[in-house]
Amino acid sequence: MLFCNQQGIQNLPQSRLDSHSFKSRLIPSFLALSVITALYSPLQAAWVHNKPDGSSQNGNDLTISNGGTVNDKNWIFYTNNNSAGTLTINAKLTANASGGAGGGVSVSRNTRVNGITIGSNGGITVADNKKQSIRNEGTINNFTNSGTIDKGYMLNLGTINDFTNNGTINDFTNSESITNLTNTGTIGALYNQEGLITGTFNNQGTIKQLWLMNGHYNQESTISNLTNTGTIDSINLYYNRAKLTLNNQSGTIKTIENNGGNATLNGTNGTINTFQQNNGTSTLNNGTITTLNQNGGSTTINNNAKVSTLYNRGGNLTNQGGTISTLNNMNTITNQSGTITTLNNNGSGNVMNTGGTITTLNNNNANASVTNQSGTIATLTNTSGRVMNTGGTITMLNNTGGNVNNQGSIQTYTQEGGNTMQSGGTIQTLTQKGGNFTYQGGTIGSLKQEGGSFNNLQQNISLFTTQGGSLNNYQGTIENLKITSGDFELNNMQQGRIANIEIGGNGKININDNMNIGYNNGISTFRIASGAAPTLNFGEVRTATTAQETYATVKLVDTNNANTTQAKVAIDKLTIALVSEDTQIGKSVSLANSVSGAANTGVGNVYVKSADFSQDLKQSGFYGKFNAQTQTIDTRFNANLGAAGLFSQAFINQLGRRSLLFDSFLNEASRASLRYKRTQPDTNFDIFVRPYYSKIKTDLADIPEKADGTSSGILAGGHTYFDNSLLMLYGAVEKNKTHLADDVFNFDSDTFLLGSKYSIELAQSHIGQLFGGVDIRGSYTKADLEREPVSGFKSQGDAKNYAYDARVFLASIIYYNLQDHSQYLTPQIGIGHTGAKLKGFDMKGNKLAYKESLDDMTYGITYATASLNWFKRKDNVAIQLDGGVRVNLNNEIDTQTKINNQNFTNHFETSKYYSQLGGAFMWINPYGVDVSLGYKFLFGESATSHTASLRLHKTF
Repeated sequence: MLFCNQQGIQNLPQSRLDSHSFKSRLIPSFLALSVITALYSPLQAAWVHNKPDGSSQNGNDLTISNGGTVNDKNWIFYTNNNSAGTLTINAKLTANASGGAGGGVSVSRNTRVNGITIGSNGGITVADNKKQSIRNEGTINNFTNSGTIDKGYMLNLGTINDFTNNGTINDFTNSESITNLTNTGTIGALYNQEGLITGTFNNQGTIKQLWLMNGHYNQESTISNLTNTGTIDSINLYYNRAKLTLNNQSGTIKTIENNGGNATLNGTNGTINTFQQNNGTSTLNNGTITTLNQNGGSTTINNNAKVSTLYNRGGNLTNQGGTISTLNNMNTITNQSGTITTLNNNGSGNVMNTGGTITTLNNNNANASVTNQSGTIATLTNTSGRVMNTGGTITMLNNTGGNVNNQGSIQTYTQEGGNTMQSGGTIQTLTQKGGNFTYQGGTIGSLKQEGGSFNNLQQNISLFTTQGGSLNNYQGTIENLKITSGDFELNNMQQGRIANIEIGGNGKININDNMNIGYNNGISTFRIASGAAPTLNFGEVRTATTAQETYATVKLVDTNNANTTQAKVAIDKLTIALVSEDTQIGKSVSLANSVSGAANTGVGNVYVKSADFSQDLKQSGFYGKFNAQTQTIDTRFNANLGAAGLFSQAFINQLGRRSLLFDSFLNEASRASLRYKRTQPDTNFDIFVRPYYSKIKTDLADIPEKADGTSSGILAGGHTYFDNSLLMLYGAVEKNKTHLADDVFNFDSDTFLLGSKYSIELAQSHIGQLFGGVDIRGSYTKADLEREPVSGFKSQGDAKNYAYDARVFLASIIYYNLQDHSQYLTPQIGIGHTGAKLKGFDMKGNKLAYKESLDDMTYGITYATASLNWFKRKDNVAIQLDGGVRVNLNNEIDTQTKINNQNFTNHFETSKYYSQLGGAFMWINPYGVDVSLGYKFLFGESATSHTASLRLHKTF
């Protein structure tokens, strides 16, 4: 017990150590016992009383009626047996410590005492606060004090079953066990140091200080059931095994400070003035706290607990049913089901309202945040922080400079600044005076704008009323837009739709961007209030042509639907996005009627500052020049970008690429046949099959993007062997897919090709052979064309093409391994002519922007070729490397297109040359089987391709 007592003293707060010094508690209990043992004889009774006159009195039950001062004794009273009766003190006794310990009453270890009673006229006084007035190491059944213990301290190191104080106790430390404690008097300080008060603790009097402390031992400092109907100045909990259960029924507690313990507070009508939560865990179930300082640890406010003012600075705070009048939050508060009247969220405060009710919430800092998941907030003012309403209800929200994301329900929302994202939920009434509002989801019942910027991406605003500001309608629908006064910025972009617009006042209305004026249900009619004379300045108006005029895609009417108003219009840029079938290309189109109903419309009024065709129409071939004085634009067409022009460019490039590719394929097959003819003289004929696949990119005139394509096909044929010549017959089928520039032009084609090649030996020596020959081929191509020059206006056509290709060539085989001819070079040159006829066709569709067709057209190209092949064989394996070039001697082509029954011819230059580099790996079987796996890279000025192929060759 000595060691336990020392350790407990070490864990006391420094203030406690300074005030009591507690050194006297370190007097070993065996010292007192040694004194008692020296005086002890078996005939003595249980209680020994050292009297003021120097004599002693012994007895099992003692009643003291005479007071005085006891000098030079360790104790006034002490026990000398393992049991004792009742000690009753009805007089005031003083211990003088000049010659001894100077204590009051000592109950020795393992001693049981029936009771100690200090009457109302009794009392014990020790010399100073370092002395022990009462020390218990045994068991006291009942302790009752109705007198005065005005100095020193009481120390319980044993057990007291019932402790009652009706008088005055200066200082009491419990380090073991008290079952029941009742106080109707005054206790200066009660230290529950690793002690237990497990039964009933009723305070009806006054306790100035109540301490719950534990040190490094497993024994808890526990008060299980403290019922306060009196007054407690302060309660202090230290360390993690200090536990307090408090029922503050009708009393007053001035201060509770939790520095690491576990406190549970119950009560009905009692009041706690100040609660300091610094560490540990506190649970508030009932009662009232005037001020709660949440500085650390964890606090849960349950049921009907009430807090008048709460400062949340650290730790974890959860309100699960309590009521908080004012909360100043600089930390995190989770309001699960409680009620908060006023919440000021400052600093980096974080409010999580997951089911509770907050009457007034002020979010005051840029780092502060509020998340309303499922609770209710009556009034929320957001000055600079973040608000996430993810599923709760906010009756009134005023945002003056923060960020708001709403997915829940807001009845009335006023935005004066900041940013708002409405991604779900409902806003019944929205008033925007400033800031930036983005409407991406959910529902807005009524919207009034007095300033700021509104971004609409939704489909369901029934009424938008504004007195000035800006609206970005990205892809949403607004049924009614009312601009009652002031200046306004309107951007109707992408798929935005505004059904009805009414403008009042004389302000300046800037429509900066409008992708849908004129078609696709965009803005078309502006209603001008009677007497209003606004100025409408359009950044861009998109229109269409009808004959030689533009369509009136902007219509101004008054409130009686009359087509005359006092509004004035200016257009920064007029974009022609659609050309009708009755517009004559090559003639001017008047822009004067692009707007109707304005005060400054009509011929002679210059209100269009610039005009041009849309980018889609430019990519389709339309272009023109704007005349500001006459308010006209002339219309022209680039035939290269017509359906026929684009197809012919791509097709001619494919013919040239295929010609060079097939030359390489056929030359390889012929060399294989010559090889077998030399090594196997009895060979009569052979056959070959060559499947291939190509990835193609083609440059087209006046188009910045490349056309992407793929080709897959099979080339097959065979040779008949003569004495000094070879005759080859061959054929091919090919499927091609070509895609250009965002569906401006696509086509799929099927090509069927037949040809023959004749080679004859002209000279021969031991180092090589010289051949000459001719190669003739013809093809038929059927193509399905599709283009969409303007979104929503798609057309299709069928193009048929007949092509031919003929060339003569000289080739030689030069052996540089004269022993077995296993290594050789094959140079070759040639000249040829290719041509084609493109049959006329019409582009047809259910909805045409303009008519496009083509009459028959032909073209031809003369070209020269050169190639070099290197071959090396070892046993049955061989490799080859080859390269070649085709040069077009004439490369200028005229393309033709008919637009709205008018012929347009344009000029372009196809690629001057096509080159190829490639190689193959071969397996050659002596029994007439030849397998080759090859790769070709073809490139030119306007086309590149990568081709993989497999050749199977068999001789008979």
